[in-house]
Amino acid sequence: MNQPQKLVDLIDKLIQDAHRMLESTYGDSIQDRDSLRRWSNELILLRNIGGKMLAPWAPRLAHDGVLIPTVYVQGPLAALETVKYAIENGLLTSYRDLVMAEAFSDLFEQGQYLLNEGYFLAAGVIFRAVLEERLRELCVGANCMPGKDRPTLADLNQALYRCETVQYDKAMMLNVTALAAVGNDAAHNKESLKREDVERLMRGTLEFISRYAPA
Repeated sequence: MNQPQKLVDLIDKLIQDAHRMLESTYGDSIQDRDSLRRWSNELILLRNIGGKMLAPWAPRLAHDGVLIPTVYVQGPLAALETVKYAIENGLLTSYRDLVMAEAFSDLFEQGQYLLNEGYFLAAGVIFRAVLEERLRELCVGANCMPGKDRPTLADLNQALYRCETVQYDKAMMLNVTALAAVGNDAAHNKESLKREDVERLMRGTLEFISRYAPA
């Protein structure tokens, strides 16, 4: 089975970055806090592109981006190395799940690349698409898809808010509404939209997919 290269590359990068941070510690503390925050965000991305493939390791593949004692990096690092072994030996789940992970990784990576290159309007459209797709997956999984042929992001958001089998309160519904508004502004080329708004959309999307990772 050919493993999706982007998933493998992300795991390798997370492992290398963890070793690099651990090699430049002071006492038992991580010194490079910017790298630690980026590493934490990439762990979120990994958990979500991996979905149920990584379920056995998901609780350990986490860092809040703040805690600097080395033990909080060593734990996820050990899990990452175990996941890498599982991938190299074909021990993960179906090819379909691997292809879906690759597709999600491609889309989110495109958004990050465009944002880094200064094309934040285009990046905003992509991050909105990522958010909408996760909302759709949640609705399908909870059997609460809106009764429209082509439901919008707002329809999906409202359906989840009304759904009794998903922990989706008013605060979350309003948060998603605010994130979607940034994506809508990007899609309509609003002149008032700033790079910082799209960065907020990116972070908010990561936090959302982390909270509602596929089972």
